Amino acid sequence: MKFLNALIWLFPILFMFQDFEEIIMINPWKKKNEKYIVQMKEKNKYIPYPFTGSTASFSIGVLIEFIIINMVCLVSYFTENYIVWLGLFIGFFLHLFVHIFLGIRFKKYVPGMTTSIIEIPICIFLLYKSEIFSLFTIKDLGISIISASLIVLFTVYILHKLMKNFNLWLQNYSMN
Repeated sequence: MKFLNALIWLFPILFMFQDFEEIIMINPWKKKNEKYIVQMKEKNKYIPYPFTGSTASFSIGVLIEFIIINMVCLVSYFTENYIVWLGLFIGFFLHLFVHIFLGIRFKKYVPGMTTSIIEIPICIFLLYKSEIFSLFTIKDLGISIISASLIVLFTVYILHKLMKNFNLWLQNYSMN
Protein backbone atom coordinates (compact mmCIF):
# COMPACT_ATOMS: atom_id res chain seq x y z
CA MET A 1 0.00 0.00 0.00
CA LYS A 2 2.96 2.31 0.64
CA PHE A 3 3.97 2.21 -3.06
CA LEU A 4 0.38 2.83 -4.11
CA ASN A 5 0.14 5.92 -1.89
CA ALA A 6 3.39 7.24 -3.40
CA LEU A 7 2.06 6.49 -6.88
CA ILE A 8 -1.06 8.55 -6.22
CA TRP A 9 1.07 11.64 -5.58
CA LEU A 10 3.36 11.02 -8.55
CA PHE A 11 0.39 11.64 -10.85
CA PRO A 12 0.19 15.44 -10.24
CA ILE A 13 3.98 15.64 -10.63
CA LEU A 14 3.91 13.81 -13.97
CA PHE A 15 0.97 15.93 -15.09
CA MET A 16 2.73 19.21 -14.30
CA PHE A 17 6.04 18.09 -15.81
CA GLN A 18 4.24 17.35 -19.08
CA ASP A 19 2.15 20.52 -19.00
CA PHE A 20 5.15 22.72 -18.17
CA GLU A 21 6.55 21.73 -21.56
CA GLU A 22 3.31 22.82 -23.20
CA ILE A 23 3.11 26.09 -21.22
CA ILE A 24 6.72 26.99 -21.95
CA MET A 25 6.80 25.93 -25.59
CA ILE A 26 3.35 26.85 -26.97
CA ASN A 27 4.11 30.44 -28.04
CA PRO A 28 7.69 29.85 -29.26
CA TRP A 29 6.41 26.80 -31.16
CA LYS A 30 3.65 28.84 -32.82
CA LYS A 31 6.11 31.56 -33.77
CA LYS A 32 8.67 29.11 -35.13
CA ASN A 33 6.07 27.20 -37.17
CA GLU A 34 3.97 30.19 -38.24
CA LYS A 35 4.59 29.72 -42.00
CA TYR A 36 4.11 25.96 -41.81
CA ILE A 37 0.88 26.40 -39.85
CA VAL A 38 -0.44 28.80 -42.53
CA GLN A 39 0.46 26.25 -45.23
CA MET A 40 -1.32 23.49 -43.31
CA LYS A 41 -4.42 25.68 -42.86
CA GLU A 42 -4.49 26.41 -46.60
CA LYS A 43 -4.50 22.65 -47.22
CA ASN A 44 -7.29 22.23 -44.64
CA LYS A 45 -5.00 20.09 -42.49
CA TYR A 46 -5.42 19.78 -38.73
CA ILE A 47 -3.33 22.19 -36.66
CA PRO A 48 -2.47 21.24 -33.07
CA TYR A 49 -3.17 23.96 -30.51
CA PRO A 50 -5.59 25.94 -32.69
CA PHE A 51 -6.58 28.39 -29.93
CA THR A 52 -5.37 31.97 -30.08
CA GLY A 53 -5.13 32.66 -26.35
CA SER A 54 -2.11 33.67 -24.33
CA THR A 55 0.21 31.47 -22.32
CA ALA A 56 -1.55 32.81 -19.22
CA SER A 57 -4.99 31.74 -20.50
CA PHE A 58 -3.61 28.30 -21.36
CA SER A 59 -2.16 28.14 -17.83
CA ILE A 60 -5.60 28.78 -16.32
CA GLY A 61 -6.85 25.63 -18.07
CA VAL A 62 -3.85 23.70 -16.76
CA LEU A 63 -4.53 25.02 -13.25
CA ILE A 64 -8.14 23.80 -13.39
CA GLU A 65 -6.99 20.35 -14.52
CA PHE A 66 -4.33 20.34 -11.79
CA ILE A 67 -6.94 21.14 -9.13
CA ILE A 68 -9.19 18.31 -10.37
CA ILE A 69 -6.30 15.83 -10.36
CA ASN A 70 -5.27 16.82 -6.83
CA MET A 71 -8.86 16.55 -5.56
CA VAL A 72 -9.10 13.04 -6.99
CA CYS A 73 -5.73 12.17 -5.42
CA LEU A 74 -6.86 13.47 -2.02
CA VAL A 75 -10.14 11.57 -2.11
CA SER A 76 -8.38 8.39 -3.26
CA TYR A 77 -5.73 8.70 -0.57
CA PHE A 78 -8.15 9.30 2.30
CA THR A 79 -10.82 6.83 1.22
CA GLU A 80 -8.35 4.21 -0.04
CA ASN A 81 -10.61 3.84 -3.07
CA TYR A 82 -8.45 4.08 -6.17
CA ILE A 83 -10.86 3.32 -9.01
CA VAL A 84 -11.51 6.97 -10.00
CA TRP A 85 -7.82 7.79 -9.63
CA LEU A 86 -6.86 4.84 -11.83
CA GLY A 87 -9.31 5.82 -14.54
CA LEU A 88 -8.02 9.39 -14.52
CA PHE A 89 -4.40 8.24 -14.54
CA ILE A 90 -5.06 5.93 -17.48
CA GLY A 91 -6.79 8.83 -19.25
CA PHE A 92 -3.66 10.94 -18.67
CA PHE A 93 -1.48 8.04 -19.85
CA LEU A 94 -3.47 7.70 -23.08
CA HIS A 95 -3.28 11.47 -23.57
CA LEU A 96 0.52 11.15 -23.74
CA PHE A 97 0.12 9.06 -26.89
CA VAL A 98 -2.06 11.82 -28.37
CA HIS A 99 0.86 14.26 -28.21
CA ILE A 100 3.08 11.81 -30.08
CA PHE A 101 0.33 11.18 -32.63
CA LEU A 102 -0.12 14.96 -33.10
CA GLY A 103 3.61 15.34 -33.75
CA ILE A 104 3.55 12.54 -36.31
CA ARG A 105 0.46 13.99 -37.97
CA PHE A 106 1.90 17.52 -37.96
CA LYS A 107 5.23 16.10 -39.19
CA LYS A 108 7.11 18.19 -36.65
CA TYR A 109 7.64 18.60 -32.94
CA VAL A 110 4.57 19.73 -30.99
CA PRO A 111 4.59 20.96 -27.36
CA GLY A 112 4.15 18.09 -24.94
CA MET A 113 5.71 15.53 -27.27
CA THR A 114 9.13 15.29 -25.59
CA THR A 115 7.80 14.80 -22.06
CA SER A 116 5.24 12.33 -23.39
CA ILE A 117 8.04 10.18 -24.79
CA ILE A 118 9.80 10.38 -21.42
CA GLU A 119 6.69 9.71 -19.32
CA ILE A 120 5.13 6.79 -21.22
CA PRO A 121 7.73 4.25 -19.99
CA ILE A 122 7.57 5.76 -16.50
CA CYS A 123 3.77 5.35 -16.40
CA ILE A 124 4.01 1.76 -17.67
CA PHE A 125 6.59 0.95 -14.98
CA LEU A 126 4.57 2.60 -12.22
CA LEU A 127 1.37 0.80 -13.19
CA TYR A 128 3.21 -2.52 -13.45
CA LYS A 129 4.91 -2.13 -10.06
CA SER A 130 1.79 -0.89 -8.27
CA GLU A 131 -0.26 -4.04 -8.89
CA ILE A 132 -3.28 -1.70 -8.73
CA PHE A 133 -5.07 -3.68 -11.41
CA SER A 134 -5.39 -6.64 -9.03
CA LEU A 135 -7.65 -4.54 -6.77
CA PHE A 136 -10.46 -4.39 -9.34
CA THR A 137 -12.49 -6.57 -11.63
CA ILE A 138 -12.10 -6.27 -15.40
CA LYS A 139 -15.58 -4.73 -15.53
CA ASP A 140 -14.70 -2.10 -12.91
CA LEU A 141 -11.45 -1.30 -14.70
CA GLY A 142 -13.19 -0.98 -18.06
CA ILE A 143 -15.91 1.30 -16.73
CA SER A 144 -13.39 3.43 -14.82
CA ILE A 145 -10.97 3.79 -17.72
CA ILE A 146 -13.64 4.53 -20.32
CA SER A 147 -15.61 6.97 -18.17
CA ALA A 148 -12.52 8.80 -16.87
CA SER A 149 -11.03 9.00 -20.37
CA LEU A 150 -14.27 10.49 -21.67
CA ILE A 151 -14.33 12.96 -18.78
CA VAL A 152 -10.71 13.93 -19.52
CA LEU A 153 -11.50 14.46 -23.21
CA PHE A 154 -14.61 16.48 -22.39
CA THR A 155 -12.79 18.60 -19.81
CA VAL A 156 -9.89 19.35 -22.17
CA TYR A 157 -12.34 20.20 -24.95
CA ILE A 158 -14.29 22.59 -22.70
CA LEU A 159 -11.13 24.19 -21.31
CA HIS A 160 -9.79 24.79 -24.82
CA LYS A 161 -13.10 26.45 -25.71
CA LEU A 162 -12.92 28.59 -22.56
CA MET A 163 -9.37 29.79 -23.21
CA LYS A 164 -10.66 32.70 -25.30
CA ASN A 165 -12.80 33.71 -22.31
CA PHE A 166 -9.82 33.32 -19.97
CA ASN A 167 -7.80 35.51 -22.33
CA LEU A 168 -10.53 38.19 -22.43
CA TRP A 169 -10.82 38.12 -18.64
CA LEU A 170 -7.05 38.62 -18.31
CA GLN A 171 -7.09 41.47 -20.81
CA ASN A 172 -9.99 43.15 -18.99
CA TYR A 173 -8.23 42.70 -15.68
CA SER A 174 -5.10 44.39 -17.01
CA MET A 175 -7.13 47.39 -18.24
CA ASN A 176 -8.84 48.10 -14.90
